[in-house]
Amino acid sequence: GLLCASAAATASSGVVDTKEALKAKFQELRDAGKPAKEAAAVALEAIWRTPSGPTRVERAAGIHDHSSEQEWRPLRTVGPLEDCLHSLLATIYWRDQGWGNAKGCVRAVLRREGTPCVAEADLFGISPHETERSRRYLDAIDGHKPGKGDTIAFEYMVGGGGGHQLHIDSFEVAYSTGRPMAELPACSREEVLAKLMDAYEERVAGGMTPDDAVAALLSDTSAKAAAVRAAATSSTDTPAMGKAAPASPPPTSPSSARATMAAPTPAASKAETQAYLKAKFAEYVQAGMAPAEAAAKMLEGAKRLESRSG
Repeated sequence: GLLCASAAATASSGVVDTKEALKAKFQELRDAGKPAKEAAAVALEAIWRTPSGPTRVERAAGIHDHSSEQEWRPLRTVGPLEDCLHSLLATIYWRDQGWGNAKGCVRAVLRREGTPCVAEADLFGISPHETERSRRYLDAIDGHKPGKGDTIAFEYMVGGGGGHQLHIDSFEVAYSTGRPMAELPACSREEVLAKLMDAYEERVAGGMTPDDAVAALLSDTSAKAAAVRAAATSSTDTPAMGKAAPASPPPTSPSSARATMAAPTPAASKAETQAYLKAKFAEYVQAGMAPAEAAAKMLEGAKRLESRSG
């Protein structure tokens, strides 16, 4: 067989499209059988926990393979990773010969310290007859978390038997590394997901498609603030699992929060202190801070207030 490549694989840096990553994760969870509202909440929480560090983008283009062989061939390699993998979004535009049996496929292979295959995962299923875009969101490969120094090799197979081809017009991997922010306690996470599911259902009931609803929530600071306040209340009051925690309405803007909520005095009641902390949560989130980061910052403030009152 003959391998024809119209262009060599290239690499570049850029910023991943967060909305596309969210939609891919949302679809993956729905395909796995999760109800739409639960898939939306889990996908949003995962995206909001993305590290603030840079996202790298690697690209390969112009693979047109007529070899009709049952063997894996290199497509693109990522790594060695600078830190553990946080998340990865692979996107491909591809097709096969356009007739007969479909056999083409692409996989991700985790390599570590000279071990050629620690784990592998199929990315997109079998190649289509007509050109299509396929995507896959990953944060691990077959249950194995890629770590610092690891390499992820992407490989394709045309498929044997005569007449098979694989045409990859473009292949892109956008990935971020770094330790994810600390998880909230389990009860807090339940409250966060419950708030997000409610917000998702409201938008779908208002006429949005599932994809549009989950995308709208990505930049909805009021929904984000409500989720964070739910976590704050749950962390502070420690309610029973699944019990909704009370939350006050978010301030209309960071400036209004600062204007109406002064730091409590050492003699302030517990309720006054909690109200102040929840307002600070909303202020941090509306200013663009990630929810988990806002939670950590608020807890630091809570410790300072506690030490001052003691």
